[in-house]
Amino acid sequence: MEQGEDPTENELILHLFKRCSPDVQVVDFWTNLHDLELGNPKKAIVDFTLSRALHLDIQLRSHLSGPEVWKLLDQLDQCQVLRRLVLRVELDAGKEDVKEE
Repeated sequence: MEQGEDPTENELILHLFKRCSPDVQVVDFWTNLHDLELGNPKKAIVDFTLSRALHLDIQLRSHLSGPEVWKLLDQLDQCQVLRRLVLRVELDAGKEDVKEE
C-alpha cells in the first residue's frame, strides 16, 4: 500500500491482528475452502485466525478433489483451541460424477 491510498478491508484486519496478544481468541469464524488457497488475500487472515478459533464454520462444495481435502485437513491441524466445527457441504444437484470422499 502506497502512502495516501486507503487501506483495504483485509489490510486493516491484518494490521489489527498483528498487534493482538497471542492469547487473543476468536469466538466464531466462518470461511470457505477458497479462502485457504495461496494468493487469496484472505488467506493471511484465515492463517492467523485458525489457531485462535473456538467455533469454526467452513463451507465446502460436494465435488472436492483429493488435494482440496488434504488442504482442508492441513488447515484444521492449525486449530489449537477449537471446540466446535461446522462443515457446510454444498451439493451440486444433477451432477453424476460426484464421488464420496
